[in-house]
Amino acid sequence: MSANGISNYGAYLPSWKLTTTKFGAESFKLNSKQSRSVSYFDEDTVTMSVEASCCLKFQDSESCEVNVATATPTYLDKSPAASICEVIGAPSHTRAIDFHGLRSGASGLWNALSNHGISISADVRVSAPGSADELAVGDGSAMFDCRGDEFIASLLSSSSRTEEFLDRWRLPGESFISSWDDRFSIDIYVELITQVATDALAIAKLESTTRTVVSCPNPRAAALARKLLKSSGEDGELEKLIGFTGSAHLGLLICDALDQSEPGDTILAINAADGADAFVFEVTGHIKNKKQSHTVRQQAQTQHPIAYERYLRWRSLIDLRGPRRPEPDAPAAPPMWRRADWKYGLVASRCLKCETVCAPPARVCSNCGSIDTFVQHSMKDLGGTVASMTVDFLQPTLDPPMILAVIDVNGGGRRSAEVTDNPSGEIQVGEKLQPSFRKIHSSNGIHNYFWKVRPERTEGESHG
Repeated sequence: MSANGISNYGAYLPSWKLTTTKFGAESFKLNSKQSRSVSYFDEDTVTMSVEASCCLKFQDSESCEVNVATATPTYLDKSPAASICEVIGAPSHTRAIDFHGLRSGASGLWNALSNHGISISADVRVSAPGSADELAVGDGSAMFDCRGDEFIASLLSSSSRTEEFLDRWRLPGESFISSWDDRFSIDIYVELITQVATDALAIAKLESTTRTVVSCPNPRAAALARKLLKSSGEDGELEKLIGFTGSAHLGLLICDALDQSEPGDTILAINAADGADAFVFEVTGHIKNKKQSHTVRQQAQTQHPIAYERYLRWRSLIDLRGPRRPEPDAPAAPPMWRRADWKYGLVASRCLKCETVCAPPARVCSNCGSIDTFVQHSMKDLGGTVASMTVDFLQPTLDPPMILAVIDVNGGGRRSAEVTDNPSGEIQVGEKLQPSFRKIHSSNGIHNYFWKVRPERTEGESHG
């Protein structure tokens, strides 16, 4: 049995997709051979990383390493990995490591496998409006828990090669992806992919594998490599549904392969960017109890199409003037630090005398008046029911109107929250909602995060 492997996994695709770059109210309803996964306007690589990692559990005394990979970090000097660790409840002595670039997903996974840590990758990809690859890129995230020894997929071998050449790039401060002519890099990518695949299979003493997945920013190179490796091409079919998701793409393809695998299957996973990395896994009997309840393909197939102009508004690529309201104030560092448990962990307080839950947490019980008789009560995994709601057409938002709801939380407590990811645009009293970590707004270069609520996802729309 290998000493390294994957013990659990999770994948997240946003609830939305773009199927056309044509304007018009009905254009998004047209059938398309290519679509892309689209994150909501209040999602970024931090919030999507949290969604993919919802199955993670930690022990207070546990020493852990969390590797976060993205090509679109929310901050440069500040570590996004630190924010993610706070939200997912990692112990304070966790080592948080940030990886950057299209190769970072493979690098973070390799580091997690080597050190029995956790790998999280997420990306929000944006191409210039009207560019040839506008529908060829997408948004998503993936997580691999490599702790413990009860692996669902044991690592048999790995191989890497590095080569410097100009293909995809984006300068600091730029929003759009730049690329050289795809014809230039096809042969370079194919040679790198076949080399690492040959090396990894030789180390694993295998001639072939049950499944082969190829992540490459050049779609023509990826298609040719799949043919040479005699792949079934299922990973290419998934890419047509969601687009190339950057540093998260390798992880999403591996998650998709695990969704479909049975004990004894082998997986060859290859990532090509500034070189190439290959991993060979063997699926174990533990996969039966650890598969996602809602697969990557189920999430992709149940995404809601949006109009092109709505997508452009979410990405702030067109400026539509809304109600005249002052810009929100930037959050201040001291109160964010003092109330970190509530802000990031949604930790309320529960009275030991009368069991009343106070949200936000308080020192004085609102029911019996007891002082300092509380224990922490986490609400981030607890859904709730709408007690009342307000539709606000004046509040500035990139997707008006804003809906605010008062939620009776399961297990006790009541809180108000903004409703997000709501395809119908309507909420009813009595409707079930679940918490979702999102970005409230950004001001003065500071992102203000908190827990919103969204409708409970039907089968196929949720992650593991």
